[in-house]
Amino acid sequence: MTRLRSSPLLLALGGAVVLALVVLAVALARGGDAAATGPDPARLTPPRVAVFADVSLHPPGAEGTSARALLARALGGPDPAASLADLVKRAVDGGRGATDYRTDVKPWLGSRAGVFFRALAGPRSHGTLLLAARDEGLARRSLVTGGVRRTYRGVTYAVRGDGTVAAVLDGFGVIGDEGGVRAAVDAARGYSLAGSDRFQTRVNRLKGDRVGLVYFDLLAFGDILRPGLVPRSTGRQLRERLAITDPDPIVAVISAKERALVFDFGPRPGDTLPGGQQGAGADQGDGGTPPGEAGGGSNPPVPGQPGATGDGSAPEAGPGSGSNPGAPGAGLSLLSSPLLPELPADAWLAIGVPDFGQRVGELLDPSIDQALPLDALNRAVRRLAGPRAREDLVPALGAMAVFVRGSNPRRLEGGAVIESLDPSATRPALRRIAKALDREPGWRSRRSDLTGAYELDAPKVSQPVYLLSRGNRIVAAVGRAAAIDALDAPRKLGTTPAFRAASATLAPSLRPDSFLDLRTALRVFDRSRARRSSAYRTARPLLNVFSYAVYASKNRIRRLALGVG
Repeated sequence: MTRLRSSPLLLALGGAVVLALVVLAVALARGGDAAATGPDPARLTPPRVAVFADVSLHPPGAEGTSARALLARALGGPDPAASLADLVKRAVDGGRGATDYRTDVKPWLGSRAGVFFRALAGPRSHGTLLLAARDEGLARRSLVTGGVRRTYRGVTYAVRGDGTVAAVLDGFGVIGDEGGVRAAVDAARGYSLAGSDRFQTRVNRLKGDRVGLVYFDLLAFGDILRPGLVPRSTGRQLRERLAITDPDPIVAVISAKERALVFDFGPRPGDTLPGGQQGAGADQGDGGTPPGEAGGGSNPPVPGQPGATGDGSAPEAGPGSGSNPGAPGAGLSLLSSPLLPELPADAWLAIGVPDFGQRVGELLDPSIDQALPLDALNRAVRRLAGPRAREDLVPALGAMAVFVRGSNPRRLEGGAVIESLDPSATRPALRRIAKALDREPGWRSRRSDLTGAYELDAPKVSQPVYLLSRGNRIVAAVGRAAAIDALDAPRKLGTTPAFRAASATLAPSLRPDSFLDLRTALRVFDRSRARRSSAYRTARPLLNVFSYAVYASKNRIRRLALGVG
């Protein structure tokens, strides 16, 4: 597979993880007491940012208890808070001794913290940390020292030798690069995120029982559509479409469980939505507590077993399944078990899309979203799969699962497994695709000795690519062994302890859609170009705390969990 590159999203994720861990450290050290009060970090955040996070530094009640239990489980030892403070220190200043949490931060640290990222790529993508200060004078003596002193709009800040800038402003210690600190000053002196309608209308709907929240402005994702990732003209067109459609931001609620930090990007399992918002399928998880959510559940999912859905019910179709899921044209699965647990056991990344066929059909249908630039995409699909691909091939596609495995970034293996709802339509299409790719520059296609398979040499891919169809499975894989295991691996992901632990973290009504073995993935990233990224170096010591990430969705529920153990 192609060489891994550093991702601009790591910066945002790293910042969110830093804040989440600071929350847990202080919760453990102080204990939960009262609900978070004090200044709002959104008041020092520019009105249009890519990512913003706000957390309570000593959450009360069950959230504080769970946070302390999670931190103790993750770090162990006689003083987990001290261990985490050391991790934060290494993440912030590389362990060079410029910042000491116990002496430089803890004495003045208040009840809330925030972080914002003005962009996801380029010079504005550095994070700016906002730490509430109980004692501004003490915070100023700790932060605004050394380096070069400068003043902006009446605020004095210090620029250290490594480029880090620190200031104290309106009850917060502000730490970041110079552009980020000045942006915080501008927000405090004028219009801020806290005053924007886009922020208020979404945050005001959230319940108060949370550790914190993360706010994503989808408009900023145009930043990552740079040459090299997508063609220059396509990137420009997509950014223009984003600007025209101006999609709504996404807000995730952060909560703590004993074994995981949980991010909910929609209603949480057990939430009761206001009247008129339940919508279709609300009785399947949007309202009312799913069995066992409050107490851990008496019927946990058994991944990898036929019929296992996590709630003991019969197999469920994907969202929008209608009355006849799995029929040709529906683009939805009727498999007795999800594809994800059937992937090879050594996959460290697994992503499932249960309604893949339906989504592809909607993507290629110009009548559904006229804002998308679909002409070039439809031409490419017709060139590869034939003039009637939309009519014949796409309706025959059901669920899909993708996996990545291997430890060498230069020779990763992986593949995609797609359910065929109509093999008589998908087998000829696979032949057409192999022949069409043979005519593309740099590609070479030939019949493989594997039954029903084609072997291809692809540009910039170090191993052969295999396309094969067998029974009701279609496989596209990098590497011969990956192609064979994608069809029927001798050991399956759903039987591994890590996947089973991740599945148990979710509510019993949910089953995993995506899974990441963080420990294995980090070892791979350590050998890739990602290690050169300052964002990765910041997040790396903190990510060590977590063992896995798991994502699940059902109806309007979208849940991501970062688990330990």
